[in-house]
Amino acid sequence: MQPTPPIRSSMVRMCGLVVVSAVMVGCAVAPKPSTVPPAPSFFLWPDPTFLAERQCQGQYSADVVQSYLATAARTMELPSTRAVVMDSVQRCITVTVDDIHGAHIAEVFLRGLAVPRQTVVLKLEAPPPPWQGS
Repeated sequence: MQPTPPIRSSMVRMCGLVVVSAVMVGCAVAPKPSTVPPAPSFFLWPDPTFLAERQCQGQYSADVVQSYLATAARTMELPSTRAVVMDSVQRCITVTVDDIHGAHIAEVFLRGLAVPRQTVVLKLEAPPPPWQGS
């Protein structure tokens, strides 16, 4: 009986290491899905207004966010704002707008009203085409 050449045993060890590594990577925990919608991107650059780090992450208590809701509801005066609601589970105020420009205006308007940006989630929701009605 001949001993196994050292090249074969090192190959077996290397293959075993690759298999163990692949199994560990395949069994890794999936990241938690984000509740903030992704930023729309135009010309391969995401719009900074909708970036996740600028959206609400639930840092404030529900009472504090509730106190800002009446002030934030004034954004309904803007023509492109569709809804202003409070999500008490995520502790955020959700402002839904029709287009990118409306989001920029709503962001500046909220800043002028002294509503912290970290309490607001801006969502882009395009209106239905006129031929579909509402």
